[in-house]
Amino acid sequence: MACPRFQEALGALEREPWVLEASVFGTRIHLVVADEADGRRAATDLLQRQGNVPATVDRIVPSLEDVFIHYIETGDSRRAAPEAAP
Repeated sequence: MACPRFQEALGALEREPWVLEASVFGTRIHLVVADEADGRRAATDLLQRQGNVPATVDRIVPSLEDVFIHYIETGDSRRAAPEAAP
């Protein structure tokens, strides 16, 4: 997705329960959501409410960088969680 004030949009998107992951790539935001159509609609609505337009919300194929960031973030969260005793 792209919008004029992407940093502001990122902050708002990260607080939304329907956003599973949000990352900045240059001046664009990549989101991971459970349902593409619902996520696209919700993201567009949020940006319009913020007055953060013109905005584009498009489906993308995850890049190698997307996969790497996902791996790093989920790996960090697993390391931070306490392990159960055997």
